[in-house]
Amino acid sequence: MLGYKIHYDLAEFSYDDATGQTYLNGYTRYEDLGTDKKWLKNRQASYYGSTLHFYRSLIRNELYEQGFGTFLVKQVIDSAHESTLSLEQAEAAA
Repeated sequence: MLGYKIHYDLAEFSYDDATGQTYLNGYTRYEDLGTDKKWLKNRQASYYGSTLHFYRSLIRNELYEQGFGTFLVKQVIDSAHESTLSLEQAEAAA
């Protein structure tokens, strides 16, 4: 969908019969298949709003220009869940 061919060079493989876990380790390489308009459009749609887009905008100090927003969230104390003495603790303290 993005116009890349992915090559994966498997360097290490193991399988644990006891746990059923598989371990893979290797190296990836992406080959660009061209500049088809559909691929370029899909690449842009995948990039905008992504984590990579956010961090690049943050580093360049362009968050708001790139459509991101940041908000200061203050801690709110929920009085219904504040620590209170249980009946046993109150009786022991008395």
